[in-house]
Amino acid sequence: MLENLKRFYGSSKWWKQGLPGGVKSKADEKWLAEIDRKPYLKREKRSNEGKFDYLGLGELMTTIIYGQNWDDIFKDIFQNKKNFERRIKDIMALRNPTSHSRKADDQDVLDGISGLGWLSRCIDDHDLNPYT
Repeated sequence: MLENLKRFYGSSKWWKQGLPGGVKSKADEKWLAEIDRKPYLKREKRSNEGKFDYLGLGELMTTIIYGQNWDDIFKDIFQNKKNFERRIKDIMALRNPTSHSRKADDQDVLDGISGLGWLSRCIDDHDLNPYT
């Protein structure tokens, strides 16, 4: 996903033009929290590209549908914006209870697995690496 943004906006403009302000703030906030936890990381002077690694699934979804990102970069991959949002929310419905020590119910599990399968097929069909 990051490579798609860099390819479209350019390696020096993707952070400023391709991400909504709230997503950038969240990435900065998570990075600062990580520095609080691990002060030695401050020496790394984490780049915006490195901060991108700290975005959660919700922030990534927001970035994909933000501004011209959807039409110009991601529409060909995911086809339908409402379906994309629904599938990501299904995944989040499975992930969130698990990561917050709550039990996911059967419907969340079924929807989450279905969403993960859908996302995996979209990524595979376009030979994308979701981690770059």
